[in-house]
Amino acid sequence: MPRQPLVPENTRVIGFIRPDDTRRIAWIFLLAFPTVVGAMLVGYGYGRLDAVDPVGIYDGFSEPRPEPDAAHEELVQAVGARSSIDVPSPALEPSAAERRLRDPEPPSSDDAWIGWLEFAVGFVLIAAGPLGAIVLLRRVWMRDEWVLLRDDALVVQAIDGDRTLPWYDVEKVRFDEDVGKVAFELRSGEPAFLLPDRFDGGDARETAERLETMRRKSSWGLL
Repeated sequence: MPRQPLVPENTRVIGFIRPDDTRRIAWIFLLAFPTVVGAMLVGYGYGRLDAVDPVGIYDGFSEPRPEPDAAHEELVQAVGARSSIDVPSPALEPSAAERRLRDPEPPSSDDAWIGWLEFAVGFVLIAAGPLGAIVLLRRVWMRDEWVLLRDDALVVQAIDGDRTLPWYDVEKVRFDEDVGKVAFELRSGEPAFLLPDRFDGGDARETAERLETMRRKSSWGLL
């Protein structure tokens, strides 16, 4: 079955409504909070593991031993010819990192376990932010949504389903106090069609009044 044109001949477009995704975007900004907390936990866990078990993190790491300075070489040459005494050099003393790697303190199993737990929880929170944003924006990515206002009908394209309401089939457009949405009462007696709240522009009552004015004008041929 061929698809009906969006704007048939002898009809005019008189308005257009895009969905309001402000609340969804606000939730995305809130999802940055667990990401920040996760990054802090990863950093704190890394610091804990570095203090408790540095060998486990820097496996095989050691600082290069510094080369003897020129003064030490001259002293060795001057004394070496007359004595077999080994002249110690401060530059050849093991560094703090070497001493820590050579004689590490026994790590606490509890602190190491807590550090790895902070690592794991932090990475989960970091991943939760982007994944939550993808879930919240899936409606926007899956399909374009809009409401087209023609002089003869109202056309709704939404992920919930498409609907075309000719103005002559609409008895009244009103604001439904019970659900807080714009309701289209139909002449056929069917249940009222409720406009999704993301199309009400943030004020469903005002939107209902504007659409009711358009319906009246359409019935008198004033659109």
